[in-house]
Amino acid sequence: MGHQVGGHAVPIQGPVEYGVTSGACGSMHAWGDVGALYWLIRPEELAVRRFGQVRLTMQCR
Repeated sequence: MGHQVGGHAVPIQGPVEYGVTSGACGSMHAWGDVGALYWLIRPEELAVRRFGQVRLTMQCR
């Protein structure tokens, strides 16, 4: 898997939106040797350049 900026996620362990939601609620995730990081922002937040609303989640293989 290569790097990608923009577009839709190609998740490893299910929808990345679930990881963002649980991360926002305070749960912890383990990081393995191989995985992917996903930065998500809602289109309306991106349109007004509200980058403080970006969320990060990760998935391990």
